[in-house]
Amino acid sequence: MVYQTYMHMYCPPDPATRDATRLEWDKEKTQHGIIQHEWQRKSQEQAEKEEGWKRETQRHEREMEGRIYEEYKRQEMVRREWAGETKSHEREVEQRVHEEYKRQDKVRQEWARETERHVREFEEMRSHERQEWEREVEERGRREEEERQKLHMYWGHVEAHTCNTYATREYTAQLMNLPTAWKNRVEACKATSLEVHGISHLPTTCEDRGPGVVIGRWEINQQEPDCTTFWDSYDDKYITHKLMNLPEHSDWKEFCATTPAHFNNMQFPGAQECFTSAWRVYGQWEMDDRNC
Repeated sequence: MVYQTYMHMYCPPDPATRDATRLEWDKEKTQHGIIQHEWQRKSQEQAEKEEGWKRETQRHEREMEGRIYEEYKRQEMVRREWAGETKSHEREVEQRVHEEYKRQDKVRQEWARETERHVREFEEMRSHERQEWEREVEERGRREEEERQKLHMYWGHVEAHTCNTYATREYTAQLMNLPTAWKNRVEACKATSLEVHGISHLPTTCEDRGPGVVIGRWEINQQEPDCTTFWDSYDDKYITHKLMNLPEHSDWKEFCATTPAHFNNMQFPGAQECFTSAWRVYGQWEMDDRNC
């Protein structure tokens, strides 16, 4: 093998070998040309495919852009229509609200006029009824007074009772000449005055004890010296006074709290505190004193 290689490198081949070699080269060259042509064809086909793909891609992109643009225009149209509908709806709502407000305002005004009319009618009715009632009361009182005067009602069995508070004594009396069947006996009691110490007084209360019997009660606070208590024995240290002229069997707390006091240029309707000591009643006051 080494010898053949050596002979091939340094020895020229014979014509047959040379021809065979050229033939092999020609075959290889032809095969190579075929392969190159096939490669070029495939390359061209690949390039054509790529160009087709490129054109298809561009066409697809143009279609997508067109579709996106068309969708944009559609959505823009929808937005404009929606905006127009929204404004129209807002105007309709505003108009409805305005009309409803006008309607409610009209209803309120009608209610106000109706209420004012009802109030006016009610006041007129009440005024008319009050006038009628006052006339009836006045007429009834006049008739009762006339009947009472015709019957010559007066107070009998007048009794003076114990003193119940400062300078005040309770009196009771029975209404006389009162018919048994008289229905307005309490009203007659209230309208009949009693003269005590030369002064006429209407009853404070009237007690209906049944047919023909009505008792009147008075609290007379004039010219009752036996009920008029007063303060004596002023004690400057404790601002204490002794209660004098206290009626027997009376409520000492009531008289202590209602007997007026005057000292140190001040007036008091009664004692602030009351207490008893050695059968005496004392009233006490608290006053501000800068010396304390």
